[in-house]
Amino acid sequence: MRTTAEVARTEGSWVVIGTRVSPVFHTNAAGPRRPYIDVTLACGKASDFTCLVFRNCYTASISIEQQVSNGRHLDPRMLLPRKELMRDPHCEDDAQAWHAVYSSHFKQPLLDEDDAIILRIYLLQPSPNWPVFSLQQVQAHRFDPLLLQLAPNGSHEEPIPASTKSTTGPSRPFSRLSATSASPVAATTGAAAAAAA
Repeated sequence: MRTTAEVARTEGSWVVIGTRVSPVFHTNAAGPRRPYIDVTLACGKASDFTCLVFRNCYTASISIEQQVSNGRHLDPRMLLPRKELMRDPHCEDDAQAWHAVYSSHFKQPLLDEDDAIILRIYLLQPSPNWPVFSLQQVQAHRFDPLLLQLAPNGSHEEPIPASTKSTTGPSRPFSRLSATSASPVAATTGAAAAAAA
């Protein structure tokens, strides 16, 4: 029989977070122009974010910064210096694979914001084979673990999603992705496959 802690780590619900993705922009700073996209999450609390799921489109690697509000300015805060998306930038075998970046992959934690969290994702592709590259179907998710309550006799009662125990909900509405702990990558790719069928 699994302990309460083991069940809480593995069972729960994946919740879709409102996600807005910009077109590909290029830096204006001196030196090589770096392409990037800004991903805005409809949440202000860093604890609401668990992972970012996307389908690659010929991008060799990425780095991720948080754009932290500082009065009228946004200050960059490096979260993930580099994540490889392709084994070989010159070969397209895995150029359109699905990926998930979890908050546990970040070198330093996200910071809370008053309104929305903005992630800037820099795109790198050194190969001349792919002049156009980006990320597609970018979607943020939150994982709500189950809370297990003990009955008076010490047995486990029906597990309750953590979100139902909260007295204050997220700043913007979320929609349920799954009632199980299945990976959001699996759920997203399954939905994409069903739509294409």
